[in-house]
Amino acid sequence: MNHSSKLALLGLSVALAACSTLESDKVDYKGTAKKAPDLIIPPDLSQLTRDTRYSTPGATVTATGSQSAGQTAPAANAAVTPLGDVRLERAGTRRRRVVARTPEELWAPTKAS
Repeated sequence: MNHSSKLALLGLSVALAACSTLESDKVDYKGTAKKAPDLIIPPDLSQLTRDTRYSTPGATVTATGSQSAGQTAPAANAAVTPLGDVRLERAGTRRRRVVARTPEELWAPTKAS
C-alpha cells in the first residue's frame, strides 16, 4: 500500500469512530415519557339527549319508494338552463359563461352592480 491509501484508510476509520461517539448524545424519548392521564368526559356532555331533528318518520326512505309516491327528482340540467343571452358551456372539467354581447355592452351593467 502506498502512503495516500494508508492515509485514506486512517481517515475513514476515524470518521466511522466519530459517528459511533455521536450516538451517545441521543435522547431516549420512549424511556423518559410519562403516561398521560385518561381523558374524562364532563358529566354535562356525556348525558346529551338524542336529537330527532334529522330522523325520518316511519319506515326507511328509499329512492324507488320516493319515485313511486309521485315525487320526482329535479331535472339534471336545471343549473345549466340559459338565462337571456347567457349560457353555460362545458369543455371537460372546465366551465365558462358565453354571452352574445360585446365587452363594451357588458361593462356598464357590471360597473353598476
